[in-house]
Amino acid sequence: MPDSWTFRPFRLSDAPRLAAWLDESTLPASSALDEELEWARRLLADPRIEVEVLQNEGEAGGPPRVLGFLRLDLAPDRSAEITLLVDPERRRRGIGRFLCDHALEFGRRLDLQRLVAVVAEENTAARELFTGAGYDWNGSVPGHHRFDRLIHASGTADPLEIEP
Repeated sequence: MPDSWTFRPFRLSDAPRLAAWLDESTLPASSALDEELEWARRLLADPRIEVEVLQNEGEAGGPPRVLGFLRLDLAPDRSAEITLLVDPERRRRGIGRFLCDHALEFGRRLDLQRLVAVVAEENTAARELFTGAGYDWNGSVPGHHRFDRLIHASGTADPLEIEP
């Protein structure tokens, strides 16, 4: 992680930027139409949803710039559906992969066993991102692919060594 990148909790003031990015993504964008930002309030109030923002320290002394969002929807079976968005002006620069790696560590801290990504069929970049980050294709439903990533506790055991 570059020294200038930090994670922080999602805030209501982040909602307009996220809504704009949703409008540009393959994710549902109805949130952008809600002037009262009720959807963002629900994100903040729901204990089953974790949302973090990746930001940099700002360029040329300017204010911090939001680079990406990470959302984990927690399920009772110790899994979470992952949603991530990267600033459209900053895509293809490693931010998505960094968000995936952070989600894995975040999942370990939450004692999760699995992360699940549901990706639109036409979103080739996201499919490549998740497979490159160790997610396994786990089937399709019309228009979407599902990718799973098992979460192993870090540092609890030596890696399995297989002799040839």
